[in-house]
Amino acid sequence: MAIATYNWTWQEGEDLVMSFIYKEGPKGSEVPIDLTGYTVRMDLVSGVNRIYTFNSDDIPDVDSSTPGDQDDPVIEAGVGSDGSITIVVPRSLTLSGGAVTSLFQGTDSLVLNYDIFLRNPSNLQSKILRGTVTVERSYTKWL
Repeated sequence: MAIATYNWTWQEGEDLVMSFIYKEGPKGSEVPIDLTGYTVRMDLVSGVNRIYTFNSDDIPDVDSSTPGDQDDPVIEAGVGSDGSITIVVPRSLTLSGGAVTSLFQGTDSLVLNYDIFLRNPSNLQSKILRGTVTVERSYTKWL
C-alpha cells in the first residue's frame, strides 16, 4: 500500500496543530477507523537529525537529553474512536532557544521532514503518513 503524503506550512511563533481523520477501505468508500487502543508516533527531522519526537501517552520517547527534546513520556499526540489523530507542535520549537530556530541560518523558510506511525492494540505497526513541514520565518515575536 502506498503511503499518503501531506505537506504542512508552519509559521514561526505559531502552535501547529496537525489534525486529520485516518480512514481505510476501497477508494471512494473509505471509512474512519476506531483508533481506541492505538498509539501514534511522529518524528520531525532536519536531514538525518531528529528535532523532536511526538508520542501518544504510552509510547516512550527515545530522544537523548539535547536542546529541543522533551521529557519522557510527554503527551503531544492523541488518537480518537472517530479515527481522529491530532499532533500538537509547540511554538516553543521556533522561538528563541528552540530546536528549529537555530536551523534557519539566515533564510526565510526551512523544510523539515516527518512520518507518522500507528501501532495497533496487537502491537503491529504501520506508517500511515509522510511529508514535509515548511517553517516560514515571522517578524513579530510574541512569546
